[in-house]
Amino acid sequence: MGGDPGDTDQMAAWWHYEDHRYQLKQIIACPGVPPEEVSAIGVTYDDIAPGCFDPAARVADMERNHVEASLCFPNYPRFCGQLFNERSDRNLAKLCVEAYNDWMVEEWAGGSGGRLIPLCIVPLWDPHLAAAEIRRNAARGCGLSRE
Repeated sequence: MGGDPGDTDQMAAWWHYEDHRYQLKQIIACPGVPPEEVSAIGVTYDDIAPGCFDPAARVADMERNHVEASLCFPNYPRFCGQLFNERSDRNLAKLCVEAYNDWMVEEWAGGSGGRLIPLCIVPLWDPHLAAAEIRRNAARGCGLSRE
């Protein structure tokens, strides 16, 4: 399978950021798929379980599996947002970090009653911006104990 959109007959979802392209792979969103059937094939959102992208469905899956809480790590920007640090447009990168965190806190974790724990990222290239982003998210409760 090639690395550019349109170079295969199989439909798949793609993330695009500056010069970086990333195909959504089954291997990162495969609950319920027997391990021997999991591969690195490209998939669309129709091919994966709703609990991989819909917060209400994720909480329902957690309930069925007796999981009290879950911390969701980013996959496209990588575990601490390195993708945004590795590109050239710092203003765009800062806006993407803020948009990701807004989504994580407000949309992904916001309606879960504390069961989906927001994991925010920071602008890795600037300690002052990183501290400001930490303070911004702390002010809305990110990082506080559920107790």
